[in-house]
Amino acid sequence: MKIYRIINRYYLIINKIRAAHYPSFESIKEHLADHDIEISLRTLQRDLQNIRNEFGIEIIYNKLENGYAIDKDETGDYQYFMRFFEMTVMSGTLTETLRNNPNIGDFISFDLAEPTSGVEHISKILFAIKDNFKVKIEYKRFQDDTAFETNIAPGLIKEYKKRWYLIAWNLDLEEFRTYGLERIVSLELGSENFDKKLIKDCKELFTHVIGISSPTEEPELVELSFDAYQGKYIKTLPLHESQTVLVDDENEYRILIKVVPNFELIQLILSHREKVEVIKPKWLRQEIKEICKKIVNK
Repeated sequence: MKIYRIINRYYLIINKIRAAHYPSFESIKEHLADHDIEISLRTLQRDLQNIRNEFGIEIIYNKLENGYAIDKDETGDYQYFMRFFEMTVMSGTLTETLRNNPNIGDFISFDLAEPTSGVEHISKILFAIKDNFKVKIEYKRFQDDTAFETNIAPGLIKEYKKRWYLIAWNLDLEEFRTYGLERIVSLELGSENFDKKLIKDCKELFTHVIGISSPTEEPELVELSFDAYQGKYIKTLPLHESQTVLVDDENEYRILIKVVPNFELIQLILSHREKVEVIKPKWLRQEIKEICKKIVNK
């Protein structure tokens, strides 16, 4: 459990620094003490060095402000690491709690859906992305359960609805494709490199995508109006990172998101039932209307 405690400490330090305005060492120390963690200045300095070296999150000390801050210019997007920290901390907390209190499991309800397979490929895929190696996979079609081989340039691993997917440039078809990791029968690293620009293109392509459908259209501005009560949920769990608030009062919570209008977006809108209204674009409003008509007819 040692690694869990270290990651938990990193997580608390980063969270304190990003939430506060240049917190001092004493402020960080008090924050950790609230979680039963004692820390010295030397330990903090060592932790900041490890966070920089292992996760690429640059935390600097500002003498004028007498406190610490994340250097966003040097760090880039660190949200993925924060998600990793959250998952690790949650896993460690549950494991430690269940180990010390075996019967407490009676009071925890897990989603016991069949666990996804294919995660054993993640390590190789990440290695291929990091060093831009071409990959050959044997992939089983979802439609007819037949397998085929194809050559890819892996660009992005994405989690969606408890399943893992690989977004890659298919070198044979010359287009981006999405592959479910659980349907990859075998994976073989090649010896040839691919153009690293494909990784950047892949990430940019899926910046505006909800879900895993390969985008064939350009992103659009989608305006959605929720009733005030449903809006409370949308505040705490945004639909997309581009979400901006247009109206927030006792009657309405209206947002604007910039996304590719794909199958998953329509699923998401329909999941909110009568509590949401599509304001624009008009064609999407009409499509939702037609889907609702078909539902009624069934």
